[in-house]
Amino acid sequence: MDKNIMERGNLTLEKSNEIFRRLGIFEDFKKFMKSDKIRGIVDSAFSACMSALQQMTSMAPAERKEIAEKNLKAFEGSKESFVSDFEFNFQRIVADNLAIILDWVHNEDTVRDFINLEMETNENTKTQGTAKQIVDQMIMNITKEYILCTYDGYIPNGVSNASQYIIVSNDDDVKVIVPKVVLGI
Repeated sequence: MDKNIMERGNLTLEKSNEIFRRLGIFEDFKKFMKSDKIRGIVDSAFSACMSALQQMTSMAPAERKEIAEKNLKAFEGSKESFVSDFEFNFQRIVADNLAIILDWVHNEDTVRDFINLEMETNENTKTQGTAKQIVDQMIMNITKEYILCTYDGYIPNGVSNASQYIIVSNDDDVKVIVPKVVLGI
């Protein structure tokens, strides 16, 4: 990983830790991230992502089957990384949200009470909604990366019907040809 990216990530994490420490909830938030409520969201997302990749792998054309299976196998062993990425993003986004609320209300006690209520209640909360949004984005990013890695350089052999394929591009405008059936289209 690029050294600058690592440094920015560490700086971002330290800033978020500072917000939690300032509010006196650093340890409570760490426990909350490991709670059944949040773990359930993360575990379900990992399973959903795995299921989507398995389905895409099963629909890969013969000439991409080996690469698709290799890419699926790489994801299968990445749950720890998935959880770690989630925790980093969750902590960062919740801290950013708390900093914004703190700027609005200028009262640490009120913000502390808000986040404590969010962590303690069994009802669906904004914070749990944030966790769901993060894992949804992670699933989209992972499936997009899987498609790009699996079909990079792929040109279908003897395409009789070009309408069965679609060109997909990533954020860097790298384009790949993907069978529509793989995407569920």
